[in-house]
Amino acid sequence: MSEDWASYFEEQMAKQIDKEDKEDQKYLNSLVTRNDYVQAVAELGYSLSVIPEEIKTREFFSDLINHPEMIIDLDDIPEELINYELCMRVVSVDGFTLRTVPDKYRDFNLCLVAVKKEHQAISAVPNDIRDSVFRASISAK
Repeated sequence: MSEDWASYFEEQMAKQIDKEDKEDQKYLNSLVTRNDYVQAVAELGYSLSVIPEEIKTREFFSDLINHPEMIIDLDDIPEELINYELCMRVVSVDGFTLRTVPDKYRDFNLCLVAVKKEHQAISAVPNDIRDSVFRASISAK
């Protein structure tokens, strides 16, 4: 009987701690602005995994991409938030991130921006436009 009681007590304590942790996290989240989260990731190196899902909006990722100290792979961004404009911003900051841009966004202009920024990005350019992007990137220099 005492074993059942001890198990029950441990279970109830775990539930209470979990409830308090959730309340604490909710309270902390209400005190922190989107900009604070951007700074935590961009400047302090916090993982995106610690950022609450409700903060991870298109605006959050846009702010993150536009942060002067941040280079981010699109692999870290939820697929539903990725669009052409975001892809362009990413490769404008670091051309080599072209490797993480979904194929449907890798057009001539986006690839050219990436290759101008980082010549090694040519390896991530689709085969059918690789030559023209390469030629355009050379003539632009």
